[in-house]
Amino acid sequence: MARTTAKERLARREHALELLADGNSFRTVAALVSGKYGVSERTAQRDLTWARNRLVGELSSTEVKELLAWFCHRTQTIVQKAEKAGAYGAAVAGMNLIYQAVLSRELDSIHSNRHRGYGNRHGNTLR
Repeated sequence: MARTTAKERLARREHALELLADGNSFRTVAALVSGKYGVSERTAQRDLTWARNRLVGELSSTEVKELLAWFCHRTQTIVQKAEKAGAYGAAVAGMNLIYQAVLSRELDSIHSNRHRGYGNRHGNTLR
């Protein structure tokens, strides 16, 4: 039998959602939830995963596009500042971050489709 009721669990998760929506970091919210409700870190992490999924699930496709555009613009600005300062490692890391966030899935799918074959054949099966 569970040590907490579903109502208590929902209240704990709603509190975690409020803390995340206020802009607190994932680690800070985990510590606050764990301390306030007397649950383990693992349970607090589970509650945070629920809260994060709820928060992300409420974003519309337009908001996601706006966030992605803001992210790319901000990262590009930081990359330019890093290049001017001579921090080329940071600049390359920033460009890699943009690539991973925006282009990698699309380019990887194009690459995998190129080697598919035709009809029922799906490329060389001996590999």
